[in-house]
Amino acid sequence: MKRQILTIIALLISGFLFAQKSLTDLENELPSLKEGEKLRVLIQLSDGYLNKEPKKTIEFGREAVKIIRKLGAENQTKAKVYNLLGQACYVENNLGESVNFYKKELEILVSIDGGGEKTVRALFNVATLNREIGNNSEAIENYKLCIDVATNLKKYEMVVQACNAISGIYEQMGKYKQAFEAYKELVVARDLMENRKTIQEISVIRSQYESAKEEKERKERELQNKEKALNESKNKEKVLVQDSVQKSKKIKDLNEESTEKDSTIKQKDERIKEEEENVRLQREVSDQRQQLIYLFIFIIAAMAVFSFVLIRLITFKRRANKRLKMQNEEILKQKSEIEAKRDEISLQKDEITKQHAEITKQNKDIRDSIHYAKRIQVALLPSYEICEKVLKDYFVLFSPKDIVSGDFYWFSETEDKIIIVAADCTGHGVPGGFMSMLGMTFLNDIVNRKGVTEPDEILNQLRKEVINALQQEVKSKNELKDGMDIALLTLNKRTLWAEFAGAYNSLYLIRNGVLQEIEADKMPIAIYAKMKPFNKQIFQAEKNDLIYLYSDGYVSQFGGPQKRKFMSSRFKELLVDIRFKTMFSQKETLWNTLIEWKNDEDQIDDILVIGIRV
Repeated sequence: MKRQILTIIALLISGFLFAQKSLTDLENELPSLKEGEKLRVLIQLSDGYLNKEPKKTIEFGREAVKIIRKLGAENQTKAKVYNLLGQACYVENNLGESVNFYKKELEILVSIDGGGEKTVRALFNVATLNREIGNNSEAIENYKLCIDVATNLKKYEMVVQACNAISGIYEQMGKYKQAFEAYKELVVARDLMENRKTIQEISVIRSQYESAKEEKERKERELQNKEKALNESKNKEKVLVQDSVQKSKKIKDLNEESTEKDSTIKQKDERIKEEEENVRLQREVSDQRQQLIYLFIFIIAAMAVFSFVLIRLITFKRRANKRLKMQNEEILKQKSEIEAKRDEISLQKDEITKQHAEITKQNKDIRDSIHYAKRIQVALLPSYEICEKVLKDYFVLFSPKDIVSGDFYWFSETEDKIIIVAADCTGHGVPGGFMSMLGMTFLNDIVNRKGVTEPDEILNQLRKEVINALQQEVKSKNELKDGMDIALLTLNKRTLWAEFAGAYNSLYLIRNGVLQEIEADKMPIAIYAKMKPFNKQIFQAEKNDLIYLYSDGYVSQFGGPQKRKFMSSRFKELLVDIRFKTMFSQKETLWNTLIEWKNDEDQIDDILVIGIRV
């Protein structure tokens, strides 16, 4: 029993010491941990930072989710991580993400306990967040599920809260009849809750009465047992008194015999002590003689050692003085050489300072020119007002690698059509910027001045303008690299009839959760060995279709654990995963995913993604 208690105490102390580790210590341990132990520490960090730094909770929680997906952790662990992520996103006011994490927690809890108390709480959390983001219909549906499960569990407090929330939603929507019906359910649940409390109180009182009754009976039984034991004790006491009289006689005889033996032993001890004292005196005289001999030997040895050391020190000092004199002469010689070099370096420093000032001025002039070029390029790109007018529900993710971008987007609108362009010019920075300005100028001329709206014909004329402007010839290999890749879509505003043509850059269409790639022609907007007219592809767009045009900058970005490209397959999966989000939220998710993927890697190309909800 003692061993078990000590084991339990040791476990409690080790657990307490582990809990005393600071969150910073746990962070520092992460790189050295295996994935199973790392998952446990990530969950502890997420929980610890929840009320201090919610962003770190989100960071560690997402990393924990990756390990869970890889290892296939227990459902309880998954639910815990998603709950922490939901709370942290709520604190950061990212309600959409919070709802998603709470929904994932709910799915897991349903699979674990079917309809237990944790499921009730999760349903209530999801409903409340949907209410806060304005998704009233889904909020009401989740509140009703919460009421059903809570009623089965007789958790009438949760039923009252859910009914109150539904009544508030209907009242806010102006549906007073439904609000009143919900309020009636609230009153019924409240009555049931009060009745349940009364029954519980009666049950407690009855339990206390039964316990008091059992205690009283137990004490009566103990009293009877004590009386019986007392009687038995009195009988035993009589027997013990008789035995004690007999034993006292025997003890008296033994004491007399012991007294005689003690006197004999005492005489022997006195003789032994006298002999031991004589031996001790003889030993002391012998030790004193030995100590005198050792002291004499030590004094002679010390004098010999001192003499040897003194002679060595005198010899060493003479040699050191000689070396020091030679070193001083060498130092004086080196000092004169250093002063001469210092004067030479000073002249060189002045010259370098002058050159640095000239280079700094040149860099500033160049940077100012590039920034001015950026202002010109931004002025040529469609303004926010034009985008809002033409596209309505959309996003544009545009991130140049340098100050000036080689990617550009361009919109135009006729009486019945919308023209949308996503282009990737050769190179980036200043060269790419020049090509993008040429492209936007030519598109304005072809579409807005000449009135051409067929996508294939627009690309044919754009290629002709680029070749003429750059004076490209097939024989010149260097000039074959200059041009642009492009995706061009026209959409009829009335019939939703869509026409697409592309130069290397394809178009993605997501309908009913399925992604379809509409491929582009495998040739650029530039001179090319085998030039053919561009093909036009036609499809009927439908309401709530999602259309994406993009450059190759996003999928070509290096990053991730193994420093590889993002790749088109991962990009497609990401677009399908975020299809239910608003266009603004999709843009945020794409950007956050890219930042997380890139981590500390440099951006390698301009990035452009255009998303449109029909």
